[in-house]
Amino acid sequence: MNLSVTQQRAVYLQRLGIPLWVPRYQLPGAAPSQACTWQQPPPQPSRKERLLQATAALDLAAPARAKTAQVAEAATPLRTPPAATKPVTETPLIEPQTAPTSTAPVEAPLQADIWLLANGWQLVLELDAPLTQDDIQLTQNLVRALAPQGIGLVSQRQFSWPRPHLAAGSAQELTTSLRTFLTGAQYQQHPIVGLLALGPRVAQLLTEPSVQWPPLPTVYTGPSLAQLRAAAEHKAHFWQQAGDQGLRAHFASSALVWPA
Repeated sequence: MNLSVTQQRAVYLQRLGIPLWVPRYQLPGAAPSQACTWQQPPPQPSRKERLLQATAALDLAAPARAKTAQVAEAATPLRTPPAATKPVTETPLIEPQTAPTSTAPVEAPLQADIWLLANGWQLVLELDAPLTQDDIQLTQNLVRALAPQGIGLVSQRQFSWPRPHLAAGSAQELTTSLRTFLTGAQYQQHPIVGLLALGPRVAQLLTEPSVQWPPLPTVYTGPSLAQLRAAAEHKAHFWQQAGDQGLRAHFASSALVWPA
């Protein structure tokens, strides 16, 4: 039974106990209004009546199910066992081997010092221990060798991974964290011209070809400060490599982007 909007409204008001008064104003010369007879909705059973109906339906269905089960049991033929049976040898159950869950390799913690120079270059110094005075002097000598005119230091920050109270994750997480740190808001006042990563781990992380985001400037790599301090041959090899890779020319041609 489809009810119009007016009829539905009348049903709602009637169930709420509101008298249905329809005001009318009879115009002069107009025919009298006809009385409206609304269709009454079918009565709905109460909760108690619905519960009693459901209980009665369950009581009627129980004997029928029992009778059906008895008929099915009677129709099933009985099987006679064979005259002679061989002893049954129980085969031991073999527990299925659960395949080891593949988890991403966990990387060791990484500590690095990030130096921002006035010519827009970043120095990423991988550290095995806190930065010492010898490390600072060696880094200053390296910068002075690359730019004899003198380059000032704008900022010095530390990168630590993982963060305190967090477990170490995969190499992908470490690479993303380091790249995000190097391209953060603290380095966006002026564009970064180039990046020099000193240390095997930071060099590998920042030159990983499968990771392209966040984007980095031109990355040059070299041995760690501890390796450079270990022998003069390492310094000579790095200086030769810096010339072959174009690091020395690129660094010397970078103008100052930060005020003195």
